Amino acid sequence: MLRGVRVATETRRHGALLPEQVGEGATRRLLAPLPLAGWRDALEAAAGLGLTAIELQAGWLSQGDTPEVAAASATHGVRLVALNGSLDQLLSLGAAALRPWTSLGIQHLVVSECSGATTELNALSDLAGQLGVTALLTNAAGGWPDSADLGRLASDRRYPSLGACYDPAAAVARRRHPYLADMMAGPLKRAVRILRLRDALFDGREVLPDKGNAELRELVSALEARTYRGWYALSPVGEGPYPVRLAAAHAAVTTMLDEL
Repeated sequence: MLRGVRVATETRRHGALLPEQVGEGATRRLLAPLPLAGWRDALEAAAGLGLTAIELQAGWLSQGDTPEVAAASATHGVRLVALNGSLDQLLSLGAAALRPWTSLGIQHLVVSECSGATTELNALSDLAGQLGVTALLTNAAGGWPDSADLGRLASDRRYPSLGACYDPAAAVARRRHPYLADMMAGPLKRAVRILRLRDALFDGREVLPDKGNAELRELVSALEARTYRGWYALSPVGEGPYPVRLAAAHAAVTTMLDEL
């Protein structure tokens, strides 16, 4: 894993961030995942850590209570930023059924189970355009898309309402170096809107952020140097109560960011 890479400059020449500002800016844009099961406790845990943005995980579109979670989030001073769903689910619901969600401030639809067919991508981009949001493709540990496809398609001008949610741990599962192979070399850095702060080892084990081979420090530094204004999604690891796992992921991430 790379160490000591400095992509931010010492001054604000050409709009670059000062080194001490890199971690501070990223900390303000941390995103907590909100599972459907036990969501009230999860929301309270996120707010208790000072997090102000939420990503609604899979299941909300079919079972979630829109007004209830919106009211609870507002009470805690937390924004609803992203909503997860499969491609088939999103397209079958259509703009009319999704608009109650996007009207709450949802910026991104994080899309799973997409084959990459041109007709699918066109339909997805059109749907997101109607809703005024960005549909984010995400790379997978196996199958489609890999991270090379992700950067290419998410930056393709034929699909103006598509972007990328990049999962570096999924790249590690393919034995790729997230920073060196994906972020530094290709178009991904221009398309990413959510970076998952998820870490793993090349032997397949998922670990706490900054403890594995996902090159998270380099990824965050590279994005912040480009005046990135997207989100950094926390990823609780292991088993046990969600609040405990979220707190552990948050502590690991804030320690890492404080050192950038």
